[in-house]
Amino acid sequence: MVLPIGALKAILAPTQAENYTFYLAPGGQHCILPRPELYSLKVGEVSFLEWLRSLAEGKVAPRVRP
Repeated sequence: MVLPIGALKAILAPTQAENYTFYLAPGGQHCILPRPELYSLKVGEVSFLEWLRSLAEGKVAPRVRP
């Protein structure tokens, strides 16, 4: 699934703020936390679980997009 240009712009607009991060994965799947993909999803070299762990530990998580 490809995001419409307007949706992508709305998602990426706040990225100018230093304290804003995101993890965008390809496809139309939402709500990963209750799903088994929580443990296997990777975009590039960044695992979602490691990204989430970084946030939980108060570290700076990278901005991830396909």
